[in-house]
Amino acid sequence: MKLLTAIGMLAFLLCFQMYGPNSKFELFAAQNPSTNTISDLNELLFYCRPALEEELDKKNFLDPSWTSSIVKTRGNKTFNVEGRYNLIKDDVQILINDKPYILFGSKVDAVIIGQQEFIYSIFIEDDREKEGYLKRLVTGRRSLFSRSAKSSKGQLETYYYSSIKEELPVRLNTKKKELLKLLKDRKLPLYHYIQIHKLKPSVDKDLVQIFEHYNTL
Repeated sequence: MKLLTAIGMLAFLLCFQMYGPNSKFELFAAQNPSTNTISDLNELLFYCRPALEEELDKKNFLDPSWTSSIVKTRGNKTFNVEGRYNLIKDDVQILINDKPYILFGSKVDAVIIGQQEFIYSIFIEDDREKEGYLKRLVTGRRSLFSRSAKSSKGQLETYYYSSIKEELPVRLNTKKKELLKLLKDRKLPLYHYIQIHKLKPSVDKDLVQIFEHYNTL
């Protein structure tokens, strides 16, 4: 009996480490229902509109397949759906009764599609306020986000944004000198860390590593 109890406690601790307070799913864990009822689906219609035929072009999606997703609304409601992110239109599509709908971004707090979390937010770019979906890359004292959009030359580019506490995310200049200026409160140890590990802030995984380390200092 004691052996079974010990095994049970070990299993609990392993689950807690994977899905506990430091997990990216913490935001949704307390309110995430396992299934949606018919009334839930009817309520979800308030947060979206039917997708048009021209909005279903598969080449516009980060991943065109429908993926298990969680939607959290600004009204603090959560729904389990199948979803996908339209990279070109910057919207999230979901399935309701096998029909595609587009979420109203202004009514959405966050969406988790598979392992990727998107927040809908106002952000600062070129000293102007814009709004749209940002993909969360790092959570902590200073958060890091990314967003893909077409450049002035019509090419798809990835841009990065950072926010601290309740401030709006601001677009980053990923040159090392400019990044260290932004993170000046930890500039010296961060500079040494970047040098030792030969990190390039312009590289996605390196930038994530820099922000994760910054949040530990």
